[in-house]
Amino acid sequence: MRELGRMFRTYCHFKHSNWPQYVPYIEWTLNNVYHESTAHTPSELFLRDTPHNPLSQFIHFPNNDFPPNYKHKLTLAHEIQLTKSEDRKKRHDKTINAPLFKINDLVLVKTHRLSSQIDKKISKFFLLYDGPYKIKSIKTVNAYKLVGPDDDTPRGTHNVVHLKPYKPSTMATLL
Repeated sequence: MRELGRMFRTYCHFKHSNWPQYVPYIEWTLNNVYHESTAHTPSELFLRDTPHNPLSQFIHFPNNDFPPNYKHKLTLAHEIQLTKSEDRKKRHDKTINAPLFKINDLVLVKTHRLSSQIDKKISKFFLLYDGPYKIKSIKTVNAYKLVGPDDDTPRGTHNVVHLKPYKPSTMATLL
């Protein structure tokens, strides 16, 4: 469900009522993308189907001459999933402390927008963070006063759990 929210936010955050047109594309994508936690696609594991690769019409891939063993795939996916789960737990345990920010750091603020039937807006389709904002002062260890990055207009005081470091888009650096 989290991944569905991410994909709909990506495509529909400007106009929420467009979400139905993206359902088939998102469904196909989620069913045919290799998942890190299993090293297989859901189509391979649940439908026993080899996913169609649209690139195969442009690129010749080597052909696997051995028939896939479904039981072996399931066992391998389960072992990979257990290993990935342990890795996620280790990473989570390392990053359990909230980040510390300094004055003039740029941050994003988590938004808490509500759905509106009148405006045809769906809360899951809004972007999760607003910003960037600049840290003007530190009220306490976990409360930061924010201002606009260009004009220093006050943006309120926010708890550290609702902030994350701002990283400029890499697309701007590629152009």
